[in-house]
Amino acid sequence: MKVIRPKLVRNIPLELAQIQRERGQSLTRADFRQLGYTAEQLCDENIARAAELFAEMSERPAA
Repeated sequence: MKVIRPKLVRNIPLELAQIQRERGQSLTRADFRQLGYTAEQLCDENIARAAELFAEMSERPAA
């Protein structure tokens, strides 16, 4: 019987958005590269989606 090992799937845009939320500010590609992200992970699609997620996370409901 062949053993099937699950692969870890990462949600890079969500990771980027969460890092920005934790730091309380937007980060640049250079900042993310210093954190170990590759150019492939920092493609335009991931950056754009991360910005959308960060904006959604930053919205607070009115009291």
